[in-house]
Amino acid sequence: MLRSGAHMRHTRFTILSLTLAMSVWGTACTNKPASPKTETTSADDSGTAEKNDTGPPPDDAHEVTIRRDPYGVPHIRSSTDIGAYYGLGWAHAQDRLLQMNIFVWATQGRMAEALGPDWVESDTAQRIIGTWRHANRVADSLPDEHQALLSAFADGVNASVASYSDEINPLFAELGMTPETWTPAHSIVAWWRVAEF
Repeated sequence: MLRSGAHMRHTRFTILSLTLAMSVWGTACTNKPASPKTETTSADDSGTAEKNDTGPPPDDAHEVTIRRDPYGVPHIRSSTDIGAYYGLGWAHAQDRLLQMNIFVWATQGRMAEALGPDWVESDTAQRIIGTWRHANRVADSLPDEHQALLSAFADGVNASVASYSDEINPLFAELGMTPETWTPAHSIVAWWRVAEF
């Protein structure tokens, strides 16, 4: 049985509150320096990326610079859109990985895995609605240019997670969950969740 509109609004409010609390708490628990920091990565036209610690990127790649100001705000510079999306994915994963995953789990109907049986009914509704399945179909049908940008973002997320796997928000372990391997469909779902609030 699907829940009433008031109950679904309460559920959305609960998810938003939980996400914000986890994001704030998780940011406070990370080991990010307070001073500006520069990281340089490279991404080629296909979205394939690698960390570049030793100098300029290869000729077929686009340099991406992520500089954090004293407040921790990332400033991303790139000569291409692909590089900028890669850098944005990298920065989002550092700052919002738990929030991004919670949005995806909610849409996939997997919140009960992390938060217990009280979420089974909401998860069932999400699986019946099929937003996750629809997001995958949308991602597969996007024009090549859009797929390339979302793939570059996903590559940035995944590379950041791989590079900082020992600094993943400790709430993942407490919830018994691990970060999703990011794809274009994950980005579509995350934005749908943001739009719902």
